[in-house]
Amino acid sequence: MFAENSYKKPRKSRPDPFVLQKRAERILNTNPRQAYRLICQADRLEPRSKPIKRIKLQCLIKLNRADHALTLADKLVEISGRAIDYMHLAEVFHMRGELELAKNAAKQSLMLNENPTICALIARIYYTNGWYDTAEDFIRHAIELDTGKRFEDKNQIMLAHIKRKQHQYSQAIKILEAMRPGAQKWASVNLCKAFCFFEMKKYQTALAILLKLERSISRHQIDSTYDHRIRIYTGLIFIYERLYESGRIIEPYIKGIAQRAAQWLKNQTQSTLGEYQRHDFKNALHIIEELNIN
Repeated sequence: MFAENSYKKPRKSRPDPFVLQKRAERILNTNPRQAYRLICQADRLEPRSKPIKRIKLQCLIKLNRADHALTLADKLVEISGRAIDYMHLAEVFHMRGELELAKNAAKQSLMLNENPTICALIARIYYTNGWYDTAEDFIRHAIELDTGKRFEDKNQIMLAHIKRKQHQYSQAIKILEAMRPGAQKWASVNLCKAFCFFEMKKYQTALAILLKLERSISRHQIDSTYDHRIRIYTGLIFIYERLYESGRIIEPYIKGIAQRAAQWLKNQTQSTLGEYQRHDFKNALHIIEELNIN
């Protein structure tokens, strides 16, 4: 038995940077802010680790910190130059709206390592450019390469979005409804479906989906920069505009929904939005002002 006066306080142990890295990886998609705090700590402890820096870059992308992300992405291309580094650089350029630079970086990644992830990213870049047929070719190639079906859900959603932009709304809905039951509950799936019904002029169906999503999402904390409520509330404003322009009598409850959506959107700042969210956001604010939705 130790004598009472022989007791010493335990030494503070140095955190393991690679344990911090694993913890950050596990929560990257669900809580990128906390993941970023963990990976920054790991980076300070192990500043030469390229895998740690890559996780840090993914956090910056998730948090829409485009300038910091570009600096780090450039650095990783310079010191490593692997396919994954060019892919991350392409993703940063895409986030910044620099689509030609994104395309060039993505093609460099593709030359180094053809894989489903980079093909899906190239599909997104062409989609953003409005080249929907080329985007479809790349996303179908990504689906072919994904033999383990690791990215099946994301790729099918992307394919449905492309079909929607090609005005093949029924085909888009068919793709979404063929997905596994768990995925059909996702906000991204139902948002795509709602906008398909909107374009098909089935406004009540689109409205019902968006309101259900609003109730569901309001119960959860939004930990990522991408907030599905942007799409939900812009969608509600677009439905109100279509009903208004059609000359129909707008029921008070629909006007109340539009007012709630307008109030939420007016409280947002554009600086917090990703490049891909800004277009609908600007259009919705224009409609709110034009139709005086207060």
